Amino acid sequence: MSALHLHCDCHSVTFTLTGDPLVKAYCHCASCRNLHQAPVVSVSAWQEDQFSLTSDPADLGSYRYPGKSMQRFWCKHCGCVLFNTNRFNYYVVPQGLLRKHFDGPLPESWQPQLHLYYGERIMDVADQLTKYQEGFDGPEWHSE
Repeated sequence: MSALHLHCDCHSVTFTLTGDPLVKAYCHCASCRNLHQAPVVSVSAWQEDQFSLTSDPADLGSYRYPGKSMQRFWCKHCGCVLFNTNRFNYYVVPQGLLRKHFDGPLPESWQPQLHLYYGERIMDVADQLTKYQEGFDGPEWHSE
C-alpha cells in the first residue's frame, strides 16, 4: 500500500498514513477501553514515520491520559476521534475511521488479525483469531 489520506467528518483535519500498519487488531487493554469508552477497540497501529498531519494542527484537539503515555486526538470542529498515540509512539487509528475511508465494510486485508491484551478483557470473543495475553510479543492466551 502506498498511502491512505484520512479526514474527520467535516474535513477540517486531514492526515496521511504510508506503508502498511504494524498491526490490525482488537485491543482489550484497560487503557484503550478507558480512552475510547468501549469494551474492546478495533485498531490499526502505525509507526511515527508513517504518519503525517496534512492540515492545521490548531484544528486538532487532544487529551493526555492521566498517568499513561497515551494521548487521544480529535477534530475541534466536528468532534470526530481520529487517532491516539501510545507509549511506543505508535499512531493508533480506529478501524471505524478506516471504514469511512473505504466507504463501507473493511476489505478483508484490513480486518483485525489478532487480539491484544486479551488477559485484560471484560468480555469473551468467540473467533479463531490468535489472542495474546498482553502485547503481540508476549504469550498467547489459551482457553482452559
